[in-house]
Amino acid sequence: MRKVKFRAQEASSKEWIYGAYHSSTPDKLFATYPHDLPVETIIPETVGEFAEMFDTNGKSIWEDDILENQRTDVMCKYKRGRVGRRNGKWILNYSDSGFVELWWALEIGGLVVIGNAHDNLDLLEG
Repeated sequence: MRKVKFRAQEASSKEWIYGAYHSSTPDKLFATYPHDLPVETIIPETVGEFAEMFDTNGKSIWEDDILENQRTDVMCKYKRGRVGRRNGKWILNYSDSGFVELWWALEIGGLVVIGNAHDNLDLLEG
């Protein structure tokens, strides 16, 4: 059975912490990785699941991350998108312009994590 990993911002410091999450206690994150640390109080709106995928540079991709296409050798209608879910599948959402399944976008290559929607929402503007 796979271990589902989550991240969220700690309420007082706004630092990103990682661990297990349960919706019955929406303001807590448990068993912070890589060590079993005490329960942390979090900002519930920032909870995001690990997509179990990696960008071109090998960086972990999390829900609400902002990815950018840095390839110049392919024609791409979209430059940046936000990682989310749709019908149980991971997607790369291009604001109001549509979406593609994340695995497919990663197959093309050139996608890198440049931020996340909680710290860098301005990256999706313009």
